[in-house]
Parts: sequence; structure tokens; C-alpha cells
Amino acid sequence: MKKLEEFKKSEVRVLPYKLFWSSIPLLLLLILLGPYGSFDLQLHSTYVVATSIQLILLIIFFTLIIGGLYWFLRKQRLVTWMSIIHAILTILPFLFLVIVIQSNIFMSEYKKVVLSTTIFIPCIAIILLGQIMFIINIIISVVRKVIF
Repeated sequence: MKKLEEFKKSEVRVLPYKLFWSSIPLLLLLILLGPYGSFDLQLHSTYVVATSIQLILLIIFFTLIIGGLYWFLRKQRLVTWMSIIHAILTILPFLFLVIVIQSNIFMSEYKKVVLSTTIFIPCIAIILLGQIMFIINIIISVVRKVIF
């Protein structure tokens, strides 16, 4: 019983920057183990063609920046539930896109993954909603610091 009380007092917590930075080696592992293919994204009359490696490197760069922002703000009192929602709304859509592209579910006859706007646009909208949540969290912590 005494050890349980000491454990509760020790304030074991997961810091968001560690979560984002720890996802980078997993994404690099996906580059090494995953199939090499390309994907097409058609938005009206605009076509975007990229490889799965380029998408994963873009996601790695994005998570590196977000982890750096959390590391820079580690002394601020951020709202915990907003940080959790931000992490979920950022990591899960990226993970979904990578799984869709790497698993070749939507392969065309030309060995390219064809992403439709019904998959891509909602994922990007969820990611943007998470980033808005992050900005609101930063604003709340700055206002809280000024007032208190």
C-alpha cells in the first residue's frame, strides 16, 4: 500500500514531445519495411503524385516540429485534455493515411495508390482541427500565465 501511495505522488506522466518524437523511429521503420509505391491524389483538375516515402518523410518533419513546439512549451501549464486531443487528432489521421498507402488497399492497375478526396480531405480536416486545438491550448496557457 505504501508503494502505491509513493507511485501516485511521483507524478509519472507522458510528455507530449516524447510521444511525437517517439513516433519518428516507427515511421522510419515503415519506410524500411513498407512497399515502395506511389500514390495519386486528384483534387478537381489538379493531380499530385508522390511516393509513400515522401509522404512519410513529410509526416516525420511535421511530428518533429510539433514535438519541438511541445518541448519549447514544456514549462507552460498547458491544458492536459487539450494536449491529449491534439495528439490523437494529429497522430491517428496520419497513421491512417500511412496504413492506407503502405497496405496497397486502393491499388490501381498501374501499381499506384489512388487516394480519393473522400479519404484524404477528411484526414487533413481532422489534422487541421487538432492544430487549431493546439493553438487554443497555447493561447489559454499564455492568458492563464498573465492573469495568474
